[in-house]
Amino acid sequence: MSVRGTFTSLSIGRNSLLAHRTAIDTVGHNLANAGVEGYTRQRATYSPMTATTTYGVGIQGNGVRIDSIQRMGQQLVERRLDQDASDSAEAESRLNFLNQLQVVYTDESWGVSDGINNFFNAFRELARNPASIVQRQEVLNAGAEMARRMNTAAARIEELRSDSDTQLKGYAGQVTQMASVIADLNREIRAIEANGGSANDLRDQRGVALRRIAELVEVRTHNDEDGHLIVQMTSGHTLVSGRRSATLETRPDPNNSGLAGIVYTDADGAKTVDITAGITSGAVGGVLNARDTAAAAALSGLDDLAFAIEQEVNLQHRAGFGLSIGGAAPANNANFFTILPGASGAASALAVDPALMADPRRLAAAETAAGSPGDNRNALELGAIEGRVILSNSSASDYWADQVRQVGDRVFRAERDMTNFDARKEQTTQVRESIAGVSVDEELAELVKVQTSFEASAKIISTADELLQTVLEIKR
Repeated sequence: MSVRGTFTSLSIGRNSLLAHRTAIDTVGHNLANAGVEGYTRQRATYSPMTATTTYGVGIQGNGVRIDSIQRMGQQLVERRLDQDASDSAEAESRLNFLNQLQVVYTDESWGVSDGINNFFNAFRELARNPASIVQRQEVLNAGAEMARRMNTAAARIEELRSDSDTQLKGYAGQVTQMASVIADLNREIRAIEANGGSANDLRDQRGVALRRIAELVEVRTHNDEDGHLIVQMTSGHTLVSGRRSATLETRPDPNNSGLAGIVYTDADGAKTVDITAGITSGAVGGVLNARDTAAAAALSGLDDLAFAIEQEVNLQHRAGFGLSIGGAAPANNANFFTILPGASGAASALAVDPALMADPRRLAAAETAAGSPGDNRNALELGAIEGRVILSNSSASDYWADQVRQVGDRVFRAERDMTNFDARKEQTTQVRESIAGVSVDEELAELVKVQTSFEASAKIISTADELLQTVLEIKR
């Protein structure tokens, strides 16, 4: 073998050592990041060195080199996982809100159903002894307790809706922060890869930031001509464009009782628009859905019920007569509850008329003035209101039972959605892990294979060195 050929062997061995050392480093990097969220397994890809033409031999190879460090993920799977994350987070967020709303219907301390039953039962008890001041006071107390329960239930629903403002503000801030992170990573990745470098780890970090945004609001992504990740909300508003990012914030919405709306401001700060209605998925969508649909419907139903009871009870009470006060003739045309201007806000405002509360003798148990105090016919009519159709072709108790059922149905559907979306997300996660995740066993097997190749390359260099020494000895 010529001296020149021996040096070629040394060069081949050296190139091979460098390539396999890089491959070993890549395996080690995988193992070190096996538990890191969003990490994508990397693999060193080999390619032959440029061959040369050797006199008398022809084309002769020059060994191997590492062509690139490849990320093993698939963009389609990542996008599917982003979508699953949005759907799962929406269902979870909606369920958390609805579980708190359901407590309003099931907690005994503000159980509206018991309050209604006890109130009308008190009228029926009064009919047994319509002249009893004690029994009359019991009716007033039951009316005040029913009103208190409705007041409390309405206040709790309003509180739940208001509490969501703080949650939404935090979510909007997180979206803004993650959008800024992606814009910064776009710039760094572009700078590295434009010079022929590898930005695999930065791409993973960008993927994690994108996944966090997807958990909050549903997004769509694509790459521009410079390789920057473009992030758009499904409402069509761009969160990240190249190296610039937009912002989300919350502002009181005068058209929704002053509750927080989501406001988008573009990267230039020139365009501001309320996009609340366009957010239907992600954790933000879940909160908005529960707050503006389920909770709003619950509060509206409670208001309608309170107003219907006030109207029916007052109408019947005004037709009856109370007891004689100071020797005067028994009076009628008195309201049991304070007059409500309309259904809106009725549950919060429902209260027993103060004048009636102050003097139980004003309670109209009699049907006629002449029949007082022993006449109980109006008390019976007032008690019978519980079974009358007063709202949506239902009695008061049946209407409330239907409201409870509707909330329970919403909770059930949210639980079902969460179970289904979580299962789908888990399935997609497993697909991703099979493609892009780090398997310790697989990496160890790869390490053994590369180590064997490294040792073989070292053997080539050792053998070539021995041959070179032999040639040099001949020359002497």
